[in-house]
Amino acid sequence: MYRIIYVSFLKKGTEIEPLIKDIKEKSASKNPKHYITGKLLYSSNTFLQLVEGPKVNVDVLYAIIKNDPRHKMGELIFENEVNDRLYPDFDMMISEVHGLNLNVINKVLKVSNDFQNSSPSDQEILKKMEELENFLIK
Repeated sequence: MYRIIYVSFLKKGTEIEPLIKDIKEKSASKNPKHYITGKLLYSSNTFLQLVEGPKVNVDVLYAIIKNDPRHKMGELIFENEVNDRLYPDFDMMISEVHGLNLNVINKVLKVSNDFQNSSPSDQEILKKMEELENFLIK
């Protein structure tokens, strides 16, 4: 089992609603076949996505995402082998939040070389994702 967390940004001229609709449709139809689960938080132009599944499937999906012309990649925040899924019941849980940006992500997730290199536990990552979502919903 493999997990990545990355940030990306909506390209200028791309409308968010059709993009989110497309992501929902594709993740519902394709992710279960490829044993992919995860969570996507998005705001007006920023996306934070956690993707988990078999490494080869996650790598293929991430390559597709990186080449999607509707957004530009920010940074890969985390990648690691893991034992269990954080979102086993969701082909892709999608939540709209307000004020998501790289500064907020860095503040809440405390993104640094220490985070990237420390292999945080599943519970630490889940807690940080929930903190981020709760911080932005308020």
